[in-house]
Amino acid sequence: MICRFIAEHKARFGVTSICRELSAHGCRIALRTYYAWAVRAPSKRALRDTTVTAVLAGYYEPDEHGRRLPEALYGSVKM
Repeated sequence: MICRFIAEHKARFGVTSICRELSAHGCRIALRTYYAWAVRAPSKRALRDTTVTAVLAGYYEPDEHGRRLPEALYGSVKM
């Protein structure tokens, strides 16, 4: 979560200054921690979650007539 925050704001403030300020406020993070996170490949779980999310989102998209598939009416338990 902290690394994601740094990635979102690094263009404006820079990684070094963000890490320095976070450490000054008690949230210690090293530069190498961010850079290791940035180059790390996504986990198998993250890849699977992305695939499942795309499939489930497809159920909620209306068809060419503006109607949803019956599967879109199911709750999270049935999905």
